Amino acid sequence: MTSLHSRRAFLALAASGVAGVGTAAATQSSESSTTTTNGTSATTTTNRTSTANGTRTGDGTRTPAPEPTGPIGDHPMFGRDPARTGAAPDERGPDGPVKSQWCVGSGGHRLTPLAVSDGTVFSGSPSDGLRALDATTGRTRWQARLDGHPSAPAVVGDQLYTTDDRAVYALGRESGRELWSTALGDRVTTSALVAADGERVFAASIDEGESGERAGAHVHALDAADGATRWNAPTEGGNVFGSLALRDRLVCGGGSGHYFYAFDADTGDRRWRADLGDHATSPAIGRGSVFVGDERGTVFVLDRSDGTQRWTYETGAKIRSSPAVSDGTVYVSVTDGYLYAFDATSGTRRWRFDGGRRLTTSPTVVGTGDDAVVYVGSEQGNVFAVDAATGTRRWSVQLSDAVETPPVVVDGYAFAGDREGRVHALIDESASTSDGAGTCAAPRTATPAPDGEGDDDGDGVSDRDDYAPRDPGVQRRADLDAPERDEPGFLPGIGVGTVGTLLGVGTGWWLRSRAEQD
Repeated sequence: MTSLHSRRAFLALAASGVAGVGTAAATQSSESSTTTTNGTSATTTTNRTSTANGTRTGDGTRTPAPEPTGPIGDHPMFGRDPARTGAAPDERGPDGPVKSQWCVGSGGHRLTPLAVSDGTVFSGSPSDGLRALDATTGRTRWQARLDGHPSAPAVVGDQLYTTDDRAVYALGRESGRELWSTALGDRVTTSALVAADGERVFAASIDEGESGERAGAHVHALDAADGATRWNAPTEGGNVFGSLALRDRLVCGGGSGHYFYAFDADTGDRRWRADLGDHATSPAIGRGSVFVGDERGTVFVLDRSDGTQRWTYETGAKIRSSPAVSDGTVYVSVTDGYLYAFDATSGTRRWRFDGGRRLTTSPTVVGTGDDAVVYVGSEQGNVFAVDAATGTRRWSVQLSDAVETPPVVVDGYAFAGDREGRVHALIDESASTSDGAGTCAAPRTATPAPDGEGDDDGDGVSDRDDYAPRDPGVQRRADLDAPERDEPGFLPGIGVGTVGTLLGVGTGWWLRSRAEQD
């Protein structure tokens, strides 16, 4: 009898499980709706996957976090500005010596370049997708995953832009909610470049044949509001990789195939094409020149108007990161461990700093005149602060692994990511350390949206109670995952769920009858 009773319980449980599968199928809804603009797929979604941040008390209520009191300066994209100059003349970094304010691990590696805006550090990795970290404590504000691996994030206004290997994405800066995505070619090959006015987004892609060979490549301009294509221009003879750069009406970039391209940012007309060395770095655009390096170790300086060479310099080692340019000086990291400073007009070498083992990250220049400092990371794990005028070291600190992201410097903080996926926040040793600073374990404690009394997004919910106070489409955490019942896929989901439920009930009845007969 005991054996029969156990069998009945098991069979009833199995029937409940089958019914549960049917119910789950009914509750799933379509994730996106797709429209086509100029032959390009533009997808608008409610949200892909985004995890909540909120510190909750025992009764389930959320405890608001205070407004950030630390770094609220701006380094909103790789290279800091659309021209990718790497220059932040109005910012200041730590005076040194420095200590770690916090260190947060991602559980993976291959971090994207960091962006900082309004008290938040944005980073991406293949394992964790995109993360928004409180710049003062390192706690996670939100996390969002894409279909593929994210590239360097760029923040303009209330939106964040990025790419993976298939599409360009726009997310809400405050929530990580996906606003739109646009597929480009067979593979997207650059990060997202956003114009300073926030109206256009640029990226490059390649098309592949059936056997995977290159079948074409394009540079694209999209409308930042909805991802619709404004223009796309072919790059004949080569592909564009890394990051594009934009200044005034010139958007340019290079990569493989020896060619470097410049297009009119408004029309997509090709302005010029320069024949450089293979595997060109991402460029930086100055007032009258374009600065770029290549795999053979050559620094090229091109005239912005027609692409002719103004001067070149042979470093003797590979260059794998984009230059920085500030106050008439161009700074270049080289894999032989040296950081070079050249006169931007004449090409005269001003100094060379020995950074030890391999420099492969782009420099960042902060301040002006005698107060200017160049920050750079090395594969030995060092972050160096170098006097921009003399090339002498002001301070250095060694992280736990090779530095993989260009240092980002705002309001006395220096942020850098290492090869093991850890993001470090460095401050002066004399500065106080805030309570609850993160560690190098993968972040598990979520942080709610900043406290506030107003209603920044005008949705009728006070900032204090709004999950994303600058995203009117999100009021509560649940808004990110709520199914859109009027989207394609919901009614088919109900049908599948109903069939699954009936099948589960019927199967359970049949199995129970068999058990009673036994």
